[in-house]
Amino acid sequence: MATIGAIPSPPPKWQPEHFDCASITNDTIELLYKPTDGSLFVFLNGQYLSEGDSYDYTLSEKTISFNQDVLTTTGLLTVKYSYT
Repeated sequence: MATIGAIPSPPPKWQPEHFDCASITNDTIELLYKPTDGSLFVFLNGQYLSEGDSYDYTLSEKTISFNQDVLTTTGLLTVKYSYT
């Protein structure tokens, strides 16, 4: 049921990006856009990776830095996120 006078917010824009693990240098990737808070999903060969210093990767603005030994020399890294 709609609220009278309410203006709906536009839907978020979703961005999928794919990276070949063999082409990633220094265990970092740069995204096209800055993800909105809580919207980032990172998958390595279909397996979900967790964010945090003690986990798989960290995010700073548009840069994802992977923790040691997370990335393999072969495989597909998929990143999905929303942005404004």
